[in-house]
Amino acid sequence: MTNWMAITVLGVSALASASGTILLNYAAIVLSPALAILGATLWAASAAGFVWLAHGYDLGTLAILTSALGLITVNVIGVTLFAEDITVQKLVALSLLIAALTILSWPSGHG
Repeated sequence: MTNWMAITVLGVSALASASGTILLNYAAIVLSPALAILGATLWAASAAGFVWLAHGYDLGTLAILTSALGLITVNVIGVTLFAEDITVQKLVALSLLIAALTILSWPSGHG
């Protein structure tokens, strides 16, 4: 995989994650299950992109990715099924998570 391809997947994954967050926030405001499902789907697509970029990494890296996916899943379930509010704290946590995954997935040129 070339660096440009990896950077493109990384950008699309980050964009999908941010779009999913915005859609989930809007879905909570207008009480739209369809928008919530679309937002969760974008988050899942984002996670798939990050995991795809992590192939060939060690188990510690994959453990971090798995934890991140768990955090995203818990937030999606809480927002969509239990109508939890999307608080500033959740948005900050997810933003930091996206930043960490972006740094973790950045192509290093090794291997």
